[in-house]
Amino acid sequence: MSHNDDSYTHGTGRNDQDLYRFDIQNGAVVRVQEWDEGRWKSERMDADEVYTLEGTDVIKTEIETYGREVTRYVDPEGDGLYAKFSEQWLPATNATGGMTPVTTQTLYSRGGDTDDHLAVRPGQDPALGGQGSDTFVVREWGHVVIGDFHHHQQDRLVFDMGQGVQSLEDLVQRLTDLRWQGDDLVLEMGDQASVMLLGVRTNGIAVEDMDFLS
Repeated sequence: MSHNDDSYTHGTGRNDQDLYRFDIQNGAVVRVQEWDEGRWKSERMDADEVYTLEGTDVIKTEIETYGREVTRYVDPEGDGLYAKFSEQWLPATNATGGMTPVTTQTLYSRGGDTDDHLAVRPGQDPALGGQGSDTFVVREWGHVVIGDFHHHQQDRLVFDMGQGVQSLEDLVQRLTDLRWQGDDLVLEMGDQASVMLLGVRTNGIAVEDMDFLS
């Protein structure tokens, strides 16, 4: 499947809340802007971030001591407005593991009609999987929302947070609150992290739907 077909299948998750603009000069990204709170705001380009071009796509590689985070941005309408399409974690060869994420496959920003692996990120719109058996991967310590988890579709919730959460027991020890909020299930881990699963009182969720990787 070509990349263009792939972006159509998975969708871009593009909306007014997660748009980006890139100023490109002589084949290099020189400025990044994000649409935030109703206006364009310049994003800092740190020394550990490398931007490259692949066709019309922009690839950001963020270099850390424990590996690389590769994010792809696409412009499906050709109007200069980009959205996050996917991300991939590539650990360093000398990474010790145990306290870092371990999932290396590509995670998409939004699902489609197939079985998708989805990145669940703090501060973004609810993660949506669409049809198929989807895997929602929580990889950052923060407040995240999952919009369409369905037990009967064999969806999975994966904790790969690089925080030493390797089992249900580890998760339970970190929980400070577990409650129903209407039809939504909320798991709180102090003031700094939470997972909200929308509508799962109806859609269903079970302990066996969860995996713990790091």
